[in-house]
Amino acid sequence: MYGSSVGENVSLDLCDVEINTKLLDNLALSSNKTGDVFRSATTEDFIFNVFDLLLIQADLFNGLYPVVDDCWDAGDYVITHYATKISEADSFKPYLMNIVYNFGLVFDALRDYWLFIATDPRSEDDGVFNAGDSLGQAIYYLIDPNLELYDSQAETIDEEVDEATSDLTV
Repeated sequence: MYGSSVGENVSLDLCDVEINTKLLDNLALSSNKTGDVFRSATTEDFIFNVFDLLLIQADLFNGLYPVVDDCWDAGDYVITHYATKISEADSFKPYLMNIVYNFGLVFDALRDYWLFIATDPRSEDDGVFNAGDSLGQAIYYLIDPNLELYDSQAETIDEEVDEATSDLTV
């Protein structure tokens, strides 16, 4: 497993586009129209704004299935990709060594992510992008086998001791 990048996938692209167009845009429109409903001066404006709001929400709920479907497929693709990469590796030693030697980095990244999710004022993450970046760093430090460059010096010391003691004659 050299590198931890996921190739292009149609579901990944569709999930991103549908979240941005169908979900977030309609949520913003719905929020704005809700304000218009409460600020309606006349009964006719109120009725017009309520029906407009219902139309936007119908479009929003109509777009939920494709978003969930494509994002589920994208998640399945990513999980399958990494499961395949890990199963192709010969050993779990690099991953265990990453847990041991990168524990501090992983802990800091997961702590920042959790503090953001818990809306704790101690969080250093000030936005969703930074929280996602922290989570991504933690995963990267755990699964990237190229980080495992920890050769034990115990073997070389044992060899040096063996060579030194083999020269001694009794």
